[in-house]
Amino acid sequence: MEMIASKNPTKTHLLLLLLLVFFLSLACSQPLHSEPMSTTTTTATQPTPPPPPPQSKIPHAEAGGAARLRRIVLGVLFGSLTGFLLSLAFLYAIRVAILHAKYAPAIVRGPVSFTPQISPKNLHSALPSAQPLAHGPNGKYYKLVLDNDVTVAVKRLEASRPEASPSSMPNVSKSDMRRVQRQLELLARVRHQNVMGLKAYVREADRLSLAYDFVPGGSLEDVMKRVRSLQVNLNWDARNRIAIGVAKGLRYLHFECTPRILHCSLKPSNVMLDEGFEPILADCGVSRLIASGSADPELASSLYSAPECYQSSRPEKIFSKIWLYFFKMIVMALEFLWSLGGSHKPILP
Repeated sequence: MEMIASKNPTKTHLLLLLLLVFFLSLACSQPLHSEPMSTTTTTATQPTPPPPPPQSKIPHAEAGGAARLRRIVLGVLFGSLTGFLLSLAFLYAIRVAILHAKYAPAIVRGPVSFTPQISPKNLHSALPSAQPLAHGPNGKYYKLVLDNDVTVAVKRLEASRPEASPSSMPNVSKSDMRRVQRQLELLARVRHQNVMGLKAYVREADRLSLAYDFVPGGSLEDVMKRVRSLQVNLNWDARNRIAIGVAKGLRYLHFECTPRILHCSLKPSNVMLDEGFEPILADCGVSRLIASGSADPELASSLYSAPECYQSSRPEKIFSKIWLYFFKMIVMALEFLWSLGGSHKPILP
C-alpha cells in the first residue's frame, strides 16, 4: 500500500475522495433521528389500520321508508281533496234545490187572463152559460159571451186527463202541474195571424178550460160540408189562400217559435176560417197538455195525425216529416173537399 501510495499519490487521493463522497451521500439519504431502513422494522412499528366496516343496508331501508311515506302522504292528500270536492258538489246540489224550490213559479189554480179584454172573474162566472159548439176527441168546444160583449171560444179538457185537473188528482206531481202551466204560458205568447193564441184559461177541480178568440166563419170541416151541400162555393183562389195560410202558420210554429210548438192534431176541424177564408190554426200545443211524452189513444185514432207523433216519444226530432205530412193532408182535403173516414165522394170544382 505504501508502494501504491508512493508510486501514484494522486490516484490514491482521488480514490479516497470518491469513497468519502459515497459515504456522505449515504448519510444524507437517511433522515435525522430515523430508524434504520428496514421494511420489516417499519411494518412492525406502525399501527395496523382497522379493517373497513362492512357495507350497511341502512341507506336502502331509509329509501324504502321514504317512498312508503311519500305514498301515504299523497294518498291522504288525494283523499282529502276528493272529499272536499264531493262536499262542494253536494252543497251546490242542495243550494240549487233550495233555489229551485224558492224561485220556481207558483202554481196558479185560479183563472188566468193574458189580455185586458177578458176579466178572469167574469170568465169564470160566465162558464156555466157557455153554448156548446162541437165535441172533439180531447174535449168539448163552447161559445161564450162575456159581460163586456166579448165573444170567446172555450175548449174544455175533461177530468179524465190528470194533468188537466191536478187539484182533484193528489198523485200528480207538482212538476207535471208546472209543466202544464209553462205550456199554457207558451201558448199565450203566440203572435201570428194564422195561429190562434191562448187568451185565458181556468183551472177547475174537474176540468181545464181554454179561452180563444171566437172565429165566426167556422172550421174548414164545416165549410167543406157546406160546399158539398152546395151552400158555399169554394173556388181555387180561396183554396190557394187557405193552403198558403196553413203553410205560414206551420212555419211559424215549427221554425220561428222558441221553443218550437208541434201541432200534432192538425186536421180540417182545427183550421178555422174567417169571413175572407183566411185560415187560423187552432188547438196548437194542446196535445202537450194531454199527454206527456207518450202516445194518446184518442189522438192516435185521428186519420190526419202523422204516425211519427205517436210512434216516437220525442216527435221534436222528426218534426220536419210531421209538418210536411200535415200540410199534404190539408192540401189533399182542399183539393178533393172530402174528409178522411167519411162516406161522401170527392168533389171537384
